[in-house]
Amino acid sequence: MQRDPSGRRAEVDFLLPDGTMLSLRLALRLAMTHLPKGSVGVVCIVATDRTQAKRLSQSRQLAASVFTHAREAIVITNAAATIVDVNDTFGHLTGYRRDEALGQSPRMLKSGRQPPEFFTVMGQSWSAKPFVSAL
Repeated sequence: MQRDPSGRRAEVDFLLPDGTMLSLRLALRLAMTHLPKGSVGVVCIVATDRTQAKRLSQSRQLAASVFTHAREAIVITNAAATIVDVNDTFGHLTGYRRDEALGQSPRMLKSGRQPPEFFTVMGQSWSAKPFVSAL
């Protein structure tokens, strides 16, 4: 369980009988209600299911770790085939720094060692699906 310093919010994980995890964010509010015969303390607890958000966060962390630690060069382009990110291995294998690659076309890697068809196939693949090739 994680609590904020005020003690009014907490995140709690529950292991359900079927083995799945349920993650809840709990918010606690204390109030006094004044009635004709006296005051009554009221506790309001709001539970928000954070299970999907937590899974998505863990999935993003895993993807970021794979991107960072992959032994293969990874180049991410946008729909216009402009490089928007590369991993560290890209720099080690190509000699280009990340800042040199960002905003460029993957054609910057054209060395003359691959036949022209290599880049034709790669370009056609971008519009349909991710292109994967070892450098």
